[in-house]
Amino acid sequence: MTLPDTLSSRRQQTGPVATVLCLLLLIFPLSFPLPCQGADTAPLPADRPLRAIYWEGGPFYDHKYILQGLALGLFRRGLTASAAVPLAADHNTQPMWQWLSAHASGKIQFLADGYYSSQWHKERRATIRTAIARRVSEVRDVDLVIAFDTWSAQDALKLNLNIPVVVCSVTTLDESGLGTALAGRTDHSIAIVHERDHVYRQVQVFWNIFGFSKLGVVYEDTPSGRSLVGLEELERAARDFNFSLVRCTKSLVGEDATVARHRRALCHKELVRKGAEAVFLTYSLGPLQEQEQDMHDVLEPLLEAGLPTFSEQGGREVASGALLSSGKTDQRELGLFAADLLDRMIHGTPVRELDTTFVSSGSMLVNLKTAARIGWDPPLEVLATVDAFVDDTRDLDSVLY
Repeated sequence: MTLPDTLSSRRQQTGPVATVLCLLLLIFPLSFPLPCQGADTAPLPADRPLRAIYWEGGPFYDHKYILQGLALGLFRRGLTASAAVPLAADHNTQPMWQWLSAHASGKIQFLADGYYSSQWHKERRATIRTAIARRVSEVRDVDLVIAFDTWSAQDALKLNLNIPVVVCSVTTLDESGLGTALAGRTDHSIAIVHERDHVYRQVQVFWNIFGFSKLGVVYEDTPSGRSLVGLEELERAARDFNFSLVRCTKSLVGEDATVARHRRALCHKELVRKGAEAVFLTYSLGPLQEQEQDMHDVLEPLLEAGLPTFSEQGGREVASGALLSSGKTDQRELGLFAADLLDRMIHGTPVRELDTTFVSSGSMLVNLKTAARIGWDPPLEVLATVDAFVDDTRDLDSVLY
């Protein structure tokens, strides 16, 4: 099948000027620091190495690139002995952390026994949270926490660890409740790196190109699932641009990868039956951890129906058949940004004075094979914004993931 005529005509009505302006909004978003008032944590010790632990809700392929960028940023600032940490072959960052512990410790010491991951299991999440709380308050051999994803951010806010915590890889602040929790704190020890309205701006770009009236989306209808995909921003975009969301909700977070992959494929078939004109591929913790062929199978119902797709994930989904992606192509940039925040904290800048809003350089990725299959001829104003054409996983070295 080819791109529906009605959808193609809507795309033409949006016009090149609107498309380019929207893409510029993606690449140069506005920055809004969070307002904070209150006390700060005690100064970090200056006479010995600062002992750091790693904390994540579970493996996710953004994490290894962020960690690599963080290591590079810390090395450039003279805080560590090496930045040559080997990139993990999969999504498990523990080998990277162990390498940093053995080879890179300097002013910051990466504790060899300080790697904590819940593996996206809700029961293990509580166990990890308790273990970290006891270690910080009773053993007292931790000076700072390097954390990833919304789960660790939410749990760190609950614990009131009273030591610096830098969190990366958070989808949204509002949907997750993190923004409200931060604003209500009287102490300021947690710096959460985030891109404000990131999901909203991605959807805006997608709509500006195709002008759809029905956008399909798959997510788990739980607090964690809604937060993971930035549902509030999706719904706000639907109101602002006058399109409806065609939804399919199934249990995905923490499920076995094979089960989650099967459920997502079923959802894609359901979106086609419900009349979705385009599909926004949200973050997922299940099938996206699988191999290229697995993702081809998940996306096949959408490709067969000729629907344009926009991946929130990035290059790996585009290489597997998604049409477009944009935004944080180089996650190392985010790691470098986090390293700068951590350096300023170590040198005495209060957390409440840090602007934790990360502005990515922006990117547009296109899969031309998919474009040809669904019958979409990218207009010149879109091609002018493309940083990379990714038609195969072998192309990914140039765009990281």
